[in-house]
Formats: sequence, structure tokens, C-alpha cells
Amino acid sequence: MIAIVHFMLDEHDAVGIVRRLLDPLPSGSCLAMSVGTADFAPDEVGRVAREYAARGMPMRLRTQDEAAAFFAGPDLVEPGIVQVHKWRPNRADGTESGGEGIPDEDIAMYGAVAHKP
Repeated sequence: MIAIVHFMLDEHDAVGIVRRLLDPLPSGSCLAMSVGTADFAPDEVGRVAREYAARGMPMRLRTQDEAAAFFAGPDLVEPGIVQVHKWRPNRADGTESGGEGIPDEDIAMYGAVAHKP
């Protein structure tokens, strides 16, 4: 569910849709998702959202707490719900992967992975 739910408005019941997609999956399945947000640059991201809406593509940007609603039930994989450039910034060997130095205000998405018990 990458780059999808920010185009699902509240009246579409985005959380319910994600649950209906996840429910029939077997135990051990994973949900990977990104969620658009204006938490780090509200003016700039708000301007972008208004431009999308003016072109017929309304967006629903969500806070971190609102993003958490999509993950109620499955177990979040560490580091949980964070900006996508912070999700796993280091390789397994401890070396940096290239996400360092990116300002938070440049990234308008949370990302997370959850494991269905």
C-alpha cells in the first residue's frame, strides 16, 4: 500500500478498506504502507495538496497518530511509523545507506511495515 492511502478520503473509509484487504491474508503476512503527511512542512505540503485537489485529485494527509490507525492489529516492525527516509537508514552492517542528511521537511510521508500475527 505504497503511495495510495493519501488519495483515500475519510468518506471512503480508508482504514476499513485496508482492514478488509488485510483480514483474509494468512498469519505471517506483512503490510507495507506509506501515508502522506503535512506534519513537517504544513505550508508547502498543504500547497501541494491544494494543487492536486484543483486538478481533481484530492488528498487526505494524515498525522502520525492518524497513520497508526491503519496498523491496529498487526505487529509493527521496528522502527515503527516514521518518516520514510528514517525507516531503516542503516544497512545491516551498520554503514549508512544514503538517507542521512535529508531534512525532515523534505519528506512528506510516513512509512511502516507490520506483521500479521
